This record gives sequence, structure tokens and C-alpha cells, in this order.
Amino acid sequence: MAAHMLATRLRLVLQNLECKLRDAFRIYPPVGPALAVTGSNTVKDTPDNGNGFDIKSLWDGLLWAVPKSKRSLERRRTRRRAVEKRIHERQDIVPCEFCGRPKLLFHLCGHCVDKVRTETEEIREKLGTEWQWRIPQTETVILYDGESLKDADKNNHIVEMKKKRPSWFTKELYEERKV
Repeated sequence: MAAHMLATRLRLVLQNLECKLRDAFRIYPPVGPALAVTGSNTVKDTPDNGNGFDIKSLWDGLLWAVPKSKRSLERRRTRRRAVEKRIHERQDIVPCEFCGRPKLLFHLCGHCVDKVRTETEEIREKLGTEWQWRIPQTETVILYDGESLKDADKNNHIVEMKKKRPSWFTKELYEERKV
């Protein structure tokens, strides 16, 4: 039934288009091959607006993409609450090894990064006051309270911090590794 209606509609559109094109180019009767469609319906002549061609009438009878019927409430809710759209529990959130706060797996903990940033700023301020912003030619050793100086570090520039060394800032972090 729907295919028959579609074929009838399409036939009428094509006949209307052929008629409008003949009127626009003042070709009558048709010269050469013409569109031959069998059927009992005929195209009705549309009133002429003066120039012989109306572009708006070309779109008369075309099928527009509109839904056939309204979606039911059940179908809408089923579509919106689909299993694929649900929020799933993340498996890549783990506690930080140092502070215990949650962090993404294989990422740095934001809280620990802030602590490192503040400690680094304190060391830079201490270095800025000691060096007067002139960089020494020797290595710099950071010495916290309760730590002793090694014999190998006596010729290096020593920065003394008047507080206890943070647990995450070990001496091995800035020592050279011998492979």
C-alpha cells in the first residue's frame, strides 16, 4: 500500500517537473524523448505567476523526512536509559602510596604534586637569597635538620633548610646513580 502511494506520488512529481521545465524553456510540444508514465491521473495545470516558472511548485509533493508516529513514553525511556549509557564504576582509581588519597593509576597524585611544588619554591627562595641570583659553578646539596655532611659534599654549595626532610624527598632523588 505504502509503495503504491509512493510510486503514485513520485510519478506526479516527475510529471509536474516535466511540465514546469517545458513552460520555463518555452518548448511545446516536447522535442525528443519524453517521460512516459502510464496511469489514469493527469497533471493539473497550475496558475501562471507571470514569468512562466515557479520554483516553489517543484517541491510540492516531495516526501519530507518526518516520523510516522509519536514515540511512546516507554520507547523514549528505554532509549535514554540504555545499558550502554549507564555510568560504570572506574577500575583505575587507586590510593596514593605516600598520602593515601585517591589518584588515577599510573598518574601523579595531585596532593603530592602540590607538596613538591611548595617545597621546591621554598628551596628556590633559599637559593635566591644565598646566591643573590648568581649561579655557583659547583653542585648544590640540600641539607635538612638532623643530617650530616658527607666528605664528598664538602666542596659543593650547601643549602641548609631549617626543617625536617619530607618523607617523599629522599637523598637518592638528587644523587647520581653509577651504572
